Amino acid sequence: MPVEADLEPAELRRFIAVAEERSFRRAAERLGIAQPPLSRCIAQLEDKLRTRLLNRTTRQVSLTPAGVVLLEQARQVLDATAAAARRTARAGLPRAHLVVALKPGNGGRLLRRLVEHHKRSGSQVRIEVLVSGWGEQAAMLADGRADVAFLRGPITTPGIDAEPLFIEPRCVALAATHPLAGRRVLRREDLARDPVPVWPAASAELAAYRAAVDRSDDAPRGPVVHDASQLLEAVALGQGVAFVPASSATLYARHDVKYVRMAGIAASTLYVAWPDRCRSKEVARFVRLAVEVASSLEGNAEELA
Repeated sequence: MPVEADLEPAELRRFIAVAEERSFRRAAERLGIAQPPLSRCIAQLEDKLRTRLLNRTTRQVSLTPAGVVLLEQARQVLDATAAAARRTARAGLPRAHLVVALKPGNGGRLLRRLVEHHKRSGSQVRIEVLVSGWGEQAAMLADGRADVAFLRGPITTPGIDAEPLFIEPRCVALAATHPLAGRRVLRREDLARDPVPVWPAASAELAAYRAAVDRSDDAPRGPVVHDASQLLEAVALGQGVAFVPASSATLYARHDVKYVRMAGIAASTLYVAWPDRCRSKEVARFVRLAVEVASSLEGNAEELA
């Protein structure tokens, strides 16, 4: 029998907190509320949807199949609500406003060229740049914090359209003391026993790409890292190897890390991305300009990274 239920944003936020924390106590602390009303809210939500969302024991909380679906959908709903508010507010500004997100090393030089081009052209569009951390650009597009983003592929987040800007080979970052650090070219099988640092919350496809393997569990796991500095520190300490864009050898040069060319692994592609339902003329013009400028600099990855 179909269920017609109006779900409130507050209900969804509380459910997401419990689902992510896997604990009513931690979720209540995160939300700044007492645990009993949080438990009642989840029970009422289950009654409303006529299905169990969580499996509860005295030691842990886990998601049921229905809970997995609601978690994914709830995140999308709250992102869409936030995006509507942010984009509406920007649309009401007296001057057209475009927010571009990027992570350091992912198109910063190209973006500076684009901003300068806008200034010289007399464009009235104000470009605001948001520097993000690892893996944040797609989320910033989804929740409206950004209109456009520069990000490395593969792109696994739904709801995003993208145009490739440039492709560059990948190399491997090794500790300067690694036995193979003096080689001119390496293949993946040369490093089969070396662990690869792990980025949190990466999809299986993205994890496999970063480890340059067919499946993410084909490579020994190294330490968890959250940004480029942690990644290179782990490499320098001999805790693993990292497969990175060739431009990293210049952007992140270190005396204790050696970069060696790789043969036979997938290249790195930088994309300009935007929400797939976006109909903004300013976004379309920015994307066209980004593709044109990147094409004019083809073959010079260091000027694009």
